[in-house]
Amino acid sequence: MIGTVSAARELRGRRGVLTSAAALTVGLVVGATVTFAALASIGAVLAPEAQWPLAVAIVCLCAAAADLAGLRVRPQIRAQVPELWRRTLPLPLATLLYGLLLGTGLSSAVPAFGALGLMLMSVALGSLSLAVAVGVALAIGRALPVLVAVAVHGLDQLLAERPSPLRAVRAIGALALTVAASGIVADSSSASIVSPRATDPSVAGTDVAWEDPARGGVLERGGERQLLPGHDPAIGGQLVAWHRGSTVTVAARDSLLEVFHEPVAGVRQLAVSDEWLVLRQLGPAGRTRIIAQSIADTSVRNVLASVHAPTALGRPAISGTTVVFSGSDRSSSWITAVDVTGRKGARVRESTSDQLIGPSLLGTTLLFVDNGRCAQTLRIGSLRGKTDRPLLTRPPLARADSGHEGGHTTQGRMTPCRGRVAGSRSMLWTTALTSASAYVTALDLQRTGVPAPSLIRITR
Repeated sequence: MIGTVSAARELRGRRGVLTSAAALTVGLVVGATVTFAALASIGAVLAPEAQWPLAVAIVCLCAAAADLAGLRVRPQIRAQVPELWRRTLPLPLATLLYGLLLGTGLSSAVPAFGALGLMLMSVALGSLSLAVAVGVALAIGRALPVLVAVAVHGLDQLLAERPSPLRAVRAIGALALTVAASGIVADSSSASIVSPRATDPSVAGTDVAWEDPARGGVLERGGERQLLPGHDPAIGGQLVAWHRGSTVTVAARDSLLEVFHEPVAGVRQLAVSDEWLVLRQLGPAGRTRIIAQSIADTSVRNVLASVHAPTALGRPAISGTTVVFSGSDRSSSWITAVDVTGRKGARVRESTSDQLIGPSLLGTTLLFVDNGRCAQTLRIGSLRGKTDRPLLTRPPLARADSGHEGGHTTQGRMTPCRGRVAGSRSMLWTTALTSASAYVTALDLQRTGVPAPSLIRITR
């Protein structure tokens, strides 16, 4: 391609070279943009899970190692751009068409393993903006050697006779690919599966408790797991709580020696600290209550919230004397923070478009799930703050199309998401929080209709 553009100097002089080089660059950018956007669209439709980017990142690291070693790229694409165009078409048009074909990376010999790795990465990540940026960068990288060669007299022959400069470019690309792939591996390693069958996590220190749908409550201490004699376990301070039917038990976390037990009709999820037991209770006529009970004096019971259907309240969490829980009705969703005495309550997060669920609290740090139309996001931030940082993002539960029918007017269309969004069968649910890690339940919505929960740990 360097020779083709250089030939314009003999035909039209310097102006011809500039025109042909510009046409080649435009073609490369357009071809690469279309190709990588299509790859990202395929990835968005497939909705790859977390294992896909990690596997592709490992493949990219191998590709970068092969490029650094200077290995010959195999298998190679034997198809070449039509040589006839340079003889029958105006040279700027020919170089434009050459650029369009070469930009796809599929119509000529692939110069490096890294190009194939970038294509796989675009599919795995499924991000249109990121894929287009990669495609444009790759196109400019392919155009630069040509532009430099035709700008410096005699450099085109030097590049043709001595491949070492192009070998250096290949090595630089391999190093850049290594940095990008290593970042994906690092991000993937920050999230791990604690248990493939667990929901409703609760944490205290280094201990973790959760509900196993098949076996009941599980407590993990020092890497060892033991079954608890009940369901919906909660740990906090030096205590652990569970319920068996309508009987709630509070016990010492280290020995499981009982502190007290009592019957509570309609009890569901629990939260516990050294001073307080908090429970969610379902009552008659669709009533839901959040109740705080003193550990030292079990006769002290404060109703923190009470609602009737269709308003609903979610699982509570406690840190110190502050209790947080989610709520929702037909028009909005919110997270409430309230003192165990029932005073000083306030909605710390609220949305009329997204579903806010599964909050947990550590001091003044709030962790919750934001289920939106375009994405599901695990967010962390200050309890009374306005901005939150995403820790984990997954596709939404429902697909979103482009907002209008092809070939028809786009007037009045509603497009809250960028482009088409593929739905996910995995739903982020309840959470727990420590100073080092965040925990979240992922419900795999199987075709059988029975959700399969797993517990994920993310480094903060």
